[in-house]
Parts: sequence; structure tokens; C-alpha cells
Amino acid sequence: MRPKSILRAELLCLLFMAGCGGGSGSDDSPTAVIPKVTLGAKIAPFASSYQNAKGYGLSRINFPSSLATFVPDQPLAWGAGDFFQIGNVSIFTAKQNYNTGTPIAAISAAPSAYQSDFQFWEKADDGTLVAKGPTYKGCLHPRKAVVADFNLDGYPDVFVACHGYDGLPLPGEKSKLVLSDGKGGFAVTDATDVGFYHGASAADVNADGYPDIVVANISNPGGLNVHFLINQKNGTFKIDNTRVPGQVGHPFFSVELLDVNGDGILDLAVGGHEYDMNNTISAAETAVLYGDVNGVFGATKTVIPKLAGRGVVLDFTVVNNNGQKVLYVNRSADGSTPQFPFYSTQTLQAVNLTTGVSTTLLDRSGSWIPWWLPSTRNGQNGVVPYNASNPDLFYSQ
Repeated sequence: MRPKSILRAELLCLLFMAGCGGGSGSDDSPTAVIPKVTLGAKIAPFASSYQNAKGYGLSRINFPSSLATFVPDQPLAWGAGDFFQIGNVSIFTAKQNYNTGTPIAAISAAPSAYQSDFQFWEKADDGTLVAKGPTYKGCLHPRKAVVADFNLDGYPDVFVACHGYDGLPLPGEKSKLVLSDGKGGFAVTDATDVGFYHGASAADVNADGYPDIVVANISNPGGLNVHFLINQKNGTFKIDNTRVPGQVGHPFFSVELLDVNGDGILDLAVGGHEYDMNNTISAAETAVLYGDVNGVFGATKTVIPKLAGRGVVLDFTVVNNNGQKVLYVNRSADGSTPQFPFYSTQTLQAVNLTTGVSTTLLDRSGSWIPWWLPSTRNGQNGVVPYNASNPDLFYSQ
């Protein structure tokens, strides 16, 4: 008998006709948006935030223009789930309401005026998003939203990784937890101490059934930039610095928990800045750190080849295509050359995890693309930018 989680994933893939492994299904529309599909039954959240972002078959989400942030013109922190328990996948967004041109003194004097807006959205019949429910005030700078059922009540919740004012002196801030009551209501609370939480991912690493969170936090007092927040089963989390040994003093900003090698054990993809920062912080090594049965990562690893001048690593997506497993690494310029300032390129690297071959699929000047999503076109599985306002780029390796 096939596990229920696999059967559910296959059902969702058939319904959405996108983002599934195996090379079946197609999506040839140049402006595909989230389809509105009534399943007739509530959709339980997947076990990991990676699956909840990239396992529903979402393709090129049609975000409202009102969500445009300063750089780039699209929401950075978003999530997906059946938040209203109606059998449809809805969207969570966190809209940034300040920019780095705003004096930090002004923000400190009136923080509520600059806090982000947390909002939930349902899909209209044409695939566009319609705001549902009130707007909730969040942190100053939301960087990534991860969806999981953190209190095991059957409803999807959201952890928002926040890093505070994005400029010196980098004061940091507390990340947020958005808990659902299953009836369309949500409670927003502080989930962490003050830190610079740039990346996050959620899954159960200590086998107690409750999703834990891995974060990239360059101001962690324990010294490990990549560390875990262990779920205390009561809406709080406890720092664990023991699960990613050796990652001290490196500028990691992107993390993702997923089973890369298909052994049923979680692995951890890590990335950040592949160059020395200000000659004081040594470069981060982009890699897949393989997990063990105890939820410890990095005893064995696959190091991802660097791309010269493109040392900003943003996001990871794994896709099965024609029997080959490919890791897509989303990158941008690192400012090491005058013609390409920091975050000024759209760069996509594909690493064949079977052969080890690395290919640069996209490298051009343009506003950086924060996230890519799995997609299927003409029988080939690949990736597309998450936002429908981005160019319609489909790549398959």
C-alpha cells in the first residue's frame, strides 16, 4: 500500500498538472497562474515547509500589484496551504513597508508605521488572488515564510523569518509565528529572540512528530549561523546548536530541509555568500549536508560548484526529470565586478545529482528572482519563477 502522503501528493499533481516528478503532465501556457480547484475535502499540510511551498503544483503565482516591495517588485515572504479549510490552496504574504532609505531613527520612533502586513488570499475563478480576512501587523523585514502544522492541530501555520533593518548596525528583530485556529482566524506571536533571520525551513528532525525549524541567523549568540529551533509543542521554540556542526562564522543566508538522495531521511541544503565579507567573515560553502537518523547534518556532503561573480545563493529546488535528479540553485551577482552590482543578475544553476555535472542555465542582467517553483511543460520537469510578473522562464535539465 502506498503511503497516504504519496497518494495525496499524486492527487494534487494530477489536479494541478504541474510540478510533479516523472515527466507526465504539461503546462504550456506562457502566463500560467494558480488554478482554482475544488477538491471537496480539506487539504492537510505536508510534513515539511519545502513541500508546502513546492509540492502543490503551484506555477507562476499571480500576486496583486499592491504587494510590490521595494527590491524586487514582488513579495519575498509567501506561503501556501489550505488556510481556510475549504479544499483549496490559498496564499499567505508578508509585505515589507519600509526601505533602507528610511532612517533607522524614524523607524525606531514609530515602529508600527513601518511593520509589515501579513495577509491571506484566496483564488478567484480567473486564478488571481483576492484578500480574505483582516491584515495582521508583522515584523519590520520579513525575509521568508515557511508553512507547517506547528501545533499538530491539522491546520497549516506560518513561521516568518525576520531580520530587521537591512543596514548598519543590523539590529535584528524577532521572527513571527502565525497560528491558525482552523476557522479563518490567526494569532501572531513572537517566535524567537532578536536575530538576523534571513532563511528558514521546517520539518520534524527529532522524530517527535512536531515540525522544527532550521534558520540562517548570522547573529546567533551560539556562534552557529545555521542552527535549529526545536518545537516545544506549546507555540515556542528552543535553540539547538548541535545539529549542524562546523558551520561557524560563515555568511549562510539560505537553508532548505528536503530529502535530496531519496533515502527517507531529511537533508539540508545551505548557501549564502560564497566570498569573504569585509575580510572578516569567511565565505560560505554552498552544499547539501546529508542528514542521519538522529537529525544531525553534514557528516557527508555534496559541495556545489561556485559560479564566478555569482556568489549570492538564494534558493534551492530539486526536480526529478527523465530518471535524473537535478538540484536547481538560484543565484545573483555578488558585486565583485563593476558591471554587475550586488543582486543585479538573474542566475540559475543546475547540478545533476547523479553525474555531478553543473550547468549555468540562465545568467543575465535583471532584478534578482527570489524563488523558483517546480513546473512541467511538454512532458519535461523543470522550474519557473514563482511570480507571474517575472519573465516566463522555464528551464529543464
